[in-house]
Amino acid sequence: MVCAPSPARFSKAARLVAQGHDLPGFNVSERVSRERQRIAFGVLDRLAQHPRLVRVYPAQALCPQERCVVMMGGKLLFFDSHHLDIPGSETLVPMLARALRQGA
Repeated sequence: MVCAPSPARFSKAARLVAQGHDLPGFNVSERVSRERQRIAFGVLDRLAQHPRLVRVYPAQALCPQERCVVMMGGKLLFFDSHHLDIPGSETLVPMLARALRQGA
């Protein structure tokens, strides 16, 4: 299993939430986030040709309606600009479990 990069560029949002600001509507375009990480996605696309490789895309859980959110259910999802914190990681558990079953 290979996990694609999480949506990126949330450092300002994480800093604002840490300062006590509420950011339930803060988001970034999934397309913009993916473009910023195009090199990593290119590598993953080349790896995809391996028949037993299962790819996981965090954006599927973190970017509803093609907008990547920084908060979900009132909880901050990112520790810094591109690393998920515990609530953010927990949003990926169902997706990771499916991928592990698929790759078994």
